[in-house]
Amino acid sequence: PGRTKSLEWQPCPHCGSASTNRMGPGVMGLSLFVGGSCMMWIPIIGWVIAPILFIMALIVWVGALIPSGKVAFHCQGCRKWFRVAKNDIRAGA
Repeated sequence: PGRTKSLEWQPCPHCGSASTNRMGPGVMGLSLFVGGSCMMWIPIIGWVIAPILFIMALIVWVGALIPSGKVAFHCQGCRKWFRVAKNDIRAGA
């Protein structure tokens, strides 16, 4: 209740939960890379899926270099993703 909106925290627009986490492309890319590393050890299916996950991780990391006007958040209450424009956050603060 006492928290102010910032680039690090926003309440969920879907359920109103205060339990949200900012998710950056570095974390998403790392999780895809680790998932691909684990899939490599599964014969045939893993050999097909692992390179796809590695490519997706690379795309996410390269996409992080492109400036974006939005910040991605993940709600722990309803498990939904939402994006907030940086300008809206600064205007509301």
